[in-house]
Formats: sequence, structure tokens, C-alpha cells
Amino acid sequence: MLYFAGKVNDFQSKLRDATKCMMAAVSELSMYQATAMKLQQQKRHAQSKLEELKWRLVSKEPPSDSALNQLDRLVRGQTNACSSRASKVELPNTARTTAEPRPNAYIPDVAQGLGVPKPYSSLAPFRPSAAGSTMRHYRPPNPPVLSL
Repeated sequence: MLYFAGKVNDFQSKLRDATKCMMAAVSELSMYQATAMKLQQQKRHAQSKLEELKWRLVSKEPPSDSALNQLDRLVRGQTNACSSRASKVELPNTARTTAEPRPNAYIPDVAQGLGVPKPYSSLAPFRPSAAGSTMRHYRPPNPPVLSL
């Protein structure tokens, strides 16, 4: 009797293993099927797009609306670049900058002598920068009112 119970257990374990193997194969096949369906849908979409592009080519229309917009943008960019290059004349040995040009010398009044430029040296005029975003943390000064 013990012999037959061992045989039944062996058959049941083999049956469980075969069932697991079959389930794994079925799940793998379903993944492949889903991939195939997705690829077929992409193929149909590409074919319909190709047919539309062929029809537009035959009827002398642009390939797509986005292509027409892109062409307009490129043409506009080229004309802007050409006009900006023509309007900019750069001197040799100068650097491109967007900074506000600052004088490096001042011309004194003619009443004091000749109008010859003098360098600033250490007496350059003070040009304060714009107030930053941290100024909101400070109270504005309230100077006392002087009465004479």
C-alpha cells in the first residue's frame, strides 16, 4: 500500500510541474500575442500615413501641416539671420556683449581748460546696481523731519 501512495505522490508532483510549465508557456504566448497586435496596429497607422502622404504628393500639397510650418519657420529664421548679420558691423578685436557700454574717461568742461579726456583712475563715478530680490526683507528708511 505504501508503494502505491508513493507512486500517486510522484504522479501528482509531475502533474503539478507540467501544469506550471504549461501556464508559463501560455503567459509567454499571450505576451507575444499582445506585442504582435501592437505592431500590427503601428503598421496599419504607418500605412495610412503613407497613403495620405502619397495622395498629398500627387495633389501637389505639402507633405503635412507641420512640415509647412517648419519650412516657414526655417525661411523666417534665415531671413532674420541675414538681416541681422547685415545690420551688425563689428570692429576687429572686439568682444560681443549685451552689457551697457560704460565710458572709461570723461571730458572736463572747456572753461577749465582744453576738452581733453582724462581717465577715471581711482575716482570713477559710482553706479549702483539695481535692488535685488532680498531688499523686500528690509524696511525703507524713515529719515527724521528737521524743522528749523
